[in-house]
Amino acid sequence: MKRKLFLLIALAAIGISAHAQTASVLISQARKETNPARKIELLTQAVQKAPGSALAWHYRADAYREQGDLAQALQDYTRAIQL
Repeated sequence: MKRKLFLLIALAAIGISAHAQTASVLISQARKETNPARKIELLTQAVQKAPGSALAWHYRADAYREQGDLAQALQDYTRAIQL
């Protein structure tokens, strides 16, 4: 019984870690992306994983600016500067 439980937990952990991405990986993917909406999606995930990352906030602000959402860009630039 203990062995089956351990195996189940181990398989779940492998599955979770395989789908988890670090903020730096998400930022790297976003920088290569040409679609501003997709950039925002990736960078939003990055700031959720690493809210202290000034780079994530800065790059997301750039993407909002590309989309013409200057109010949101200003908020993200402000957050990046605060960090």
